[in-house]
Amino acid sequence: MNISPQISKEINDFISSMQWSDCTLKTYKYALTVFFKWFESNCKRRGSLPARKNIILFKSYMKEKKKLSANTLDLFHTTLKKFFEWRIRNGKMQSNPMDQIKRDQKSKDFMIERLDQNQSISLLASFDQTKINQLRDYTMVVIMLTMGLRRIEIVRMNVEDVENNKIRIQGKGQLYKNQSLELSGIAKDAINDYLSRRKDIIPSDPMFVSLSDRSKNKRISPCYISRSVKEHLLKIGIDNPKISCHSLRHTCAYDILSKTKDENVVQSQLRHASINTTHRYTHGLEQQQNKDKALHAINEIWRRRIG
Repeated sequence: MNISPQISKEINDFISSMQWSDCTLKTYKYALTVFFKWFESNCKRRGSLPARKNIILFKSYMKEKKKLSANTLDLFHTTLKKFFEWRIRNGKMQSNPMDQIKRDQKSKDFMIERLDQNQSISLLASFDQTKINQLRDYTMVVIMLTMGLRRIEIVRMNVEDVENNKIRIQGKGQLYKNQSLELSGIAKDAINDYLSRRKDIIPSDPMFVSLSDRSKNKRISPCYISRSVKEHLLKIGIDNPKISCHSLRHTCAYDILSKTKDENVVQSQLRHASINTTHRYTHGLEQQQNKDKALHAINEIWRRRIG
């Protein structure tokens, strides 16, 4: 069932009024479309607006019938809340039906995982660097994997941000805004190779651009980066919801920590505003090391027992 033209127009007006990334706008539009399809099929009476009880029924349906995670339900919660706030500001409704509806508790067990050494090598080997689009994607992955950049920092990069073996980061927050990092050797080689294949570029151009006919030479989108990484993870046999584009940053953090044993080094490289964020990696590394020690001890015990 399609949603009514009036609701479809309102969704488009809401989306066009927001200054978010293309990826966020697409996600919000999708969430609103799913909700209103359900609402108009199950709850809508002529001229009625979504009420608090409708939201509760929708969340129960998505949780129990569709088996959505708390993280995905939270996305619907945020999207609907913002949409109804926009409607109130524009005089289209008096109160927000999301008021006093609790968010679903996100699972503490759902933690982004990192790649191990063999997986990292296999991921990089999965790109055909003879093709310009594959070389571009390989370069983005190398920067995230070996330097710990966030996806949005990759998107914001311009050609001029790479100079004198350094990369200027248009980062998150004020503490590390417009900071520079030394290029890793493999990242430097990848960038040089990639730029040598680009034609007619100027310093202010985006570093990574779309090559498709529809959006040629436009800045690459965050959604595309995530999709490309996921496709190549699947290509090497990794189909794990806990391993994603952000896992590349985590992998970099763990690699540095396991080598240096120094949280301050990790904090500086990943530009964490608080050392408490870095503590997560130390705790995770210690947990994995303890598991490895336990497995080693068990194997040693049983090798001796069974001769």
